[in-house]
Amino acid sequence: FALPISLGLIAAAYGLALAVHAYGFLAVFAAGLALRSVERDLSGDPEKTEVTSVAAAQKDMASHPREAPGFMAAAVLQFNEQLERLGELSLMLITGALFAAVQLSPAAIGFAILLICVLRPLAAAPLCLAAGMDARQSALASWFGIRGIGSLYYLFYCINKGLAEGLARLLMEVVLCVIATSVIVHGLSVTPLMKRYQASRRRAPRGR
Repeated sequence: FALPISLGLIAAAYGLALAVHAYGFLAVFAAGLALRSVERDLSGDPEKTEVTSVAAAQKDMASHPREAPGFMAAAVLQFNEQLERLGELSLMLITGALFAAVQLSPAAIGFAILLICVLRPLAAAPLCLAAGMDARQSALASWFGIRGIGSLYYLFYCINKGLAEGLARLLMEVVLCVIATSVIVHGLSVTPLMKRYQASRRRAPRGR
């Protein structure tokens, strides 16, 4: 039942946003955040950070008056995660194909490295600390952030609205370079950094 609920939520959020002349892309994102918030509230564990696996849930949860809403939300979120991975794969294929239409300059490569390694961490870290994250969580969040795939949406939106060809090519070059650099750098660093973070969390209670 996760498939119709997930697609219905996406269609409803996107359709309502277009009806009021808002951005459907952001509306679907907000709907996903709201669904995640509901799942966390219904789970009864406000500190929970991972979605409960539907395969590991008891079969009677789906019909239990209290557990059914959380079970349904978890099922929808699990399906959405799989759908997101398929979508990300498709976007990566499109991004790779677009590289054939641009020539990456040293300036674009330098800007991508500066943005990912310096500018974004410096901009995000203070906000993460202000949101209540500890130093390790802030460092991870400010380093990884997001891959920047959404930038393609905004770039194509501007191009469709009549962006000048020269500027469009320049922005395309920069956006693709940032996405590719993020995928490579963050893809290589995510496993060792997350292992170190998880190991430090396991050691923390024993040090108290």
